[in-house]
Amino acid sequence: MTWGGVAALLVLLWLVLRSFASHPSQRLVSSLATASTFVLVGYLSGWLPWVLTLSRSAVFQFYAVVLTPFSALALAMVLGMLCSVSIGEAPARVPGLRLTFNEDAIRGRRVAVALFLVAATVLALLFFPVWSGMRVADWFWQAHMWLPGWD
Repeated sequence: MTWGGVAALLVLLWLVLRSFASHPSQRLVSSLATASTFVLVGYLSGWLPWVLTLSRSAVFQFYAVVLTPFSALALAMVLGMLCSVSIGEAPARVPGLRLTFNEDAIRGRRVAVALFLVAATVLALLFFPVWSGMRVADWFWQAHMWLPGWD
């Protein structure tokens, strides 16, 4: 969910910036723009103070817990937009966002969302023993060290 949430936050940021960059007569003032702005402000209000703290060399992971709900909301909003589930208004009204609403396109996006959710569930099951602190074999632990900084 973390990487999907980051991607979703970037999509929401793009939507909000496109909304503000549009001509004032065409500016998007909808529940989608308002919800996107709320999620972005909530996420940044928990993240920016740590970026601005130069005296500490490390940010402990448990401080990032406050970011998770906003990341999850962003991911849910973007997945909902991909599945053509609207928040107040149809996503096609977002300036610069050209989503087609024919049945094949909607079906394809819904399949992509389903595949993403299946992959996220499989990864969660794979990492659950490590996250929950269960005793695991060394080979199992090493199999989970995907990035250089994780060991």
